[in-house]
Amino acid sequence: MKGITANEWSSFFNSSETSTASSSPAPSQTDIQLMTHSCPVTPQFYLIPQSWTFLLLCLTSTKSGAAAAPLPPHPSYLSQETAGQQSDVTQPTISLFTQKVQLYSPQSPRQQAISEAIVQDLIIGCCLPLSLVENGHFKHFLEVLDSKYTPISRKTVSERRIPELVRKVKETVLEKLKTQSSVSLTTDLWSDRRLRSFLGVTAHVCYKSKDCYALETYLLDCRRFTGRHTGEHIASAFEEITEEYGIRDKISYIITDNAPNMKCAFKVHMPQQQSDDSESEEDNLDDEHLWEDINSEEDIDLPWSSGERLSCFAHSLQLVVHDGMKEVKTISRTIAKTSKFATLLHSSSQFKDKFEAAFGTNKSVPAANTTRWNSTFKQVQALTTLEHKSLSEMCNKDYEDVVFSAREWNQLKELCIVLSPFAEATELTQGERSVTISMVVPTVLDLNTHLLKMEETRMQCRPLVRALQHGREEPFNHDVYFFAAMLDPQFGLSWVDLDVTNGAKCPRLLSRYKAHKKHSSSVQNSSIATQLNRYFNDIRDCDSDNALAFWGENQSKYPQLHNLALKVLSVPASSAPVERVFSRGGIVMRPHRARLGAKMLQSLIFLKCNETLL
Repeated sequence: MKGITANEWSSFFNSSETSTASSSPAPSQTDIQLMTHSCPVTPQFYLIPQSWTFLLLCLTSTKSGAAAAPLPPHPSYLSQETAGQQSDVTQPTISLFTQKVQLYSPQSPRQQAISEAIVQDLIIGCCLPLSLVENGHFKHFLEVLDSKYTPISRKTVSERRIPELVRKVKETVLEKLKTQSSVSLTTDLWSDRRLRSFLGVTAHVCYKSKDCYALETYLLDCRRFTGRHTGEHIASAFEEITEEYGIRDKISYIITDNAPNMKCAFKVHMPQQQSDDSESEEDNLDDEHLWEDINSEEDIDLPWSSGERLSCFAHSLQLVVHDGMKEVKTISRTIAKTSKFATLLHSSSQFKDKFEAAFGTNKSVPAANTTRWNSTFKQVQALTTLEHKSLSEMCNKDYEDVVFSAREWNQLKELCIVLSPFAEATELTQGERSVTISMVVPTVLDLNTHLLKMEETRMQCRPLVRALQHGREEPFNHDVYFFAAMLDPQFGLSWVDLDVTNGAKCPRLLSRYKAHKKHSSSVQNSSIATQLNRYFNDIRDCDSDNALAFWGENQSKYPQLHNLALKVLSVPASSAPVERVFSRGGIVMRPHRARLGAKMLQSLIFLKCNETLL
């Protein structure tokens, strides 16, 4: 194609068609000369960027009415621009019309906040896997949520974020424990799905926030435990954890289950002081040392608490019931039939259909855990809510081995009546945020009263009742249980009236208190004995069921008694808190996460159980 002459350009720009198309001034003669410059590359039209704006049309296209395609800059113009003769305004490129997303910098508060929320709320809080951050769907979700956010990598989560949080939480726990003069611990062993053992230790304190007290629980560690589960080995690992937190000399009680290796561990770790059998009642540990006048308001050292081991109340109660039920063979056979019925219900679709046709879809009988009697109780309780006649009709033809006779049915009903208070007692003493140790003595005495009544009225379960009475006598006679009941204003000394056994007498600690009070006629108003006397009188008209709130409000009224009460009432009655740690560990270690390393599992459990400190 031939180049266009200068006259042709002038004629084109001076035409009415062009002038009406743009309000910009026409190009100068220099511009027109540049337009007609012959191009060494290709004989085509070139758009010359200038201050005026118009669409340069091919003359041929103009006549036909079709618009020409956008034209590239003329090479001569580009060479002039390179030489420093650039025009004031350049042609916009397509990139200027495309909006670029400006990503958050790594130090951006928004970037940091989203990353922290992913780790703390999803991976730790919801127990989602670490691989979540690399999941394509999750990345798309984040892009829709905030396109400026750069997804955090799994390596960053596992190698930097999680260890940083572990250090932060551990420092917080250390600072909180520094302010405590007394700490109670619970401990137990657990094995995950890969049969790796872990030793869990939880700490329990009474912490003051502003003007109110609250019980707080911290997981100190859920540490990988290798080797044999001997008492000496457990004691060594336990010692390392307590030394790490600097609480070796602050431990008041250690609550464990009744496993032989646990009993052995704390005979090795903290041997209990044995009393001399030749000592009289006057010289026992619950003697006048507790009631001696204390002139300062310093914390009271409990002479009977130097890291002493206590049996888990719930576990001890479980052993009493479990052993009692084994002693009665007729009940054992009936319970075995109940278990078989529940197994059929959860394994046979045909049996399940017949059950739902007879009782509806809202009824069921849960499977039982053989190691926990209360799960067996819940199973029997659920079964006995069904109508016996309808149940027999449902099973009569094809499932005769799970048909219950009238005698067996009555046994199950009586069993529920006998064991119902034991189940309630177990639930009552497994709390973590409320005082539980003060419940032990009133609960045991109430169970004693209950069993005496059952022995007279329940013929089918009389052997079980007698077995329960025999097994209940020894495990719960430690002094700390009596102190806790006395220092809980909702009980005080009212529990003494609950002991209906003939010949029952007031515990020795009360007789010592009375003897000391009798011989202390000139005690000062701040003494323990005087405070106790005033306390017992005051709580007669007190309807408070919150022991910690009571002692928070009356600290100045009973200064020494207040300190003693906080130490005693912060002791948990059972090892349920550490068992909950392992339940959370089971959630973290779900089947699809079975490859999770022991170190990472340990860290995730630690953070999950202490997530209120994050």
